[in-house]
Amino acid sequence: MSNPYVTRRDLIVGSGLILVLAVTFATVGGRPLVVTFLPGLAVVWGIFAWLCRSGHPLPEGRDLYPLYFGVLAWQFLHFLEEYLTGFRIRFPQLYGAEPYSDGLFVGINMVSYFVFALAFVVATQ
Repeated sequence: MSNPYVTRRDLIVGSGLILVLAVTFATVGGRPLVVTFLPGLAVVWGIFAWLCRSGHPLPEGRDLYPLYFGVLAWQFLHFLEEYLTGFRIRFPQLYGAEPYSDGLFVGINMVSYFVFALAFVVATQ
């Protein structure tokens, strides 16, 4: 890693990406995804801003492999649990929204996992 610190430029780019994600979640999934993902995006942005401000170095990418792949494996099981229990139907109804189609629900999750994996590969180079 050439620069193990989050720079002001990194924070600006990351903030833009978070904004794009927030708009995408709100547009694609409506209120259910807003209440689910926007708080998480706020926490991620807060950690990112803290790293930028504190000057705390980022860990080496290879040090994160076990944690990353363990969390990703857990997420796959969580997706299966959601799919089998009808989460795509019940969760949106909690917020007055229509159930998600199988295609939309699976698509949101698969695109998310693709982005997670690709981002990790890019970030750890």
